[in-house]
Amino acid sequence: MWSKGRLKQLNIARGVTLIELMVAVALVSVLFFGLASIYVLMDDAWNRGASLVNLQRDGSYAMYEFSTTIRQGAMAVVAPTQLTVQDGSGTTIGRFYLEQSDNTLRDDSGTKVIPSTVDSLAFSQAGATILVDLLLVDDRENAVFFNTRVSMRN
Repeated sequence: MWSKGRLKQLNIARGVTLIELMVAVALVSVLFFGLASIYVLMDDAWNRGASLVNLQRDGSYAMYEFSTTIRQGAMAVVAPTQLTVQDGSGTTIGRFYLEQSDNTLRDDSGTKVIPSTVDSLAFSQAGATILVDLLLVDDRENAVFFNTRVSMRN
């Protein structure tokens, strides 16, 4: 098709020079490292989001447990990091407390209520209303704060 004379006229080379190869490798390297950096950033953002979702889920569950137990009660014994809910006869129907040794929220059986680490837990009482403040943190230094007011109905 193309004669040698025509190739020389068009100044077409039959191979790739070392400089062209080095430029191509450099461009591919920059592209690869750029994509790797984006992947690492996206992976970190995903993990942070998943961690926050776990904290939110754990806190919501803890608040659900508090609310359910408090609403069933007629009276409560409140300490700064401990809540005992009793029915009209004085029988304990639920107890929650912060285990200081490992910063976990536990119930009356001593079982962990949630797997997240509790940074702070505070109970207070205003009449028949119990105020709950809960701060959860994780190992990535994410934190989620919950607070609620629940009235005893019995």
